[in-house]
Amino acid sequence: MDRLTRDDISNIIESPSLSNEEIIQVIKHELNINIDADLTKAEMVEEVYSAYQLALTEIETKKAQSKVDSKASNKAPKEKKKSMKENIIELIEKGKYSKKELIEVIDDIGGYKMRAKSSRTRVGRVIRELNSEGKIETLADGLIRFKK
Repeated sequence: MDRLTRDDISNIIESPSLSNEEIIQVIKHELNINIDADLTKAEMVEEVYSAYQLALTEIETKKAQSKVDSKASNKAPKEKKKSMKENIIELIEKGKYSKKELIEVIDDIGGYKMRAKSSRTRVGRVIRELNSEGKIETLADGLIRFKK
């Protein structure tokens, strides 16, 4: 980032093609700095330069703070989100749900209802996979449980 020096600001303010009112409007619009109309051009230079320096220090402190925050957030242990498959297996381990009930619970957990969708395919795939591995059984009442 190129920084403005006093000479740069002085060259802008002392431009012969602009009147004082135009200079004040440009400074207000471009740099968001309010200055009085009754100041001399030298006073305007000092006013704009001091406001500019103050803004630079604020920007640098915000940058430094964001670096510290990002380093702290990167070092913090992140909780591992459970996959939908893990959620389904966990519910099956409880042994209290039929396939239809599993779909309803997973719809709530996974936010499927908010998106006007269903987890039927996902639940079906997990049940089919566990069935093919011989790990689960469906009881007469429709409940799905892990084999003992």
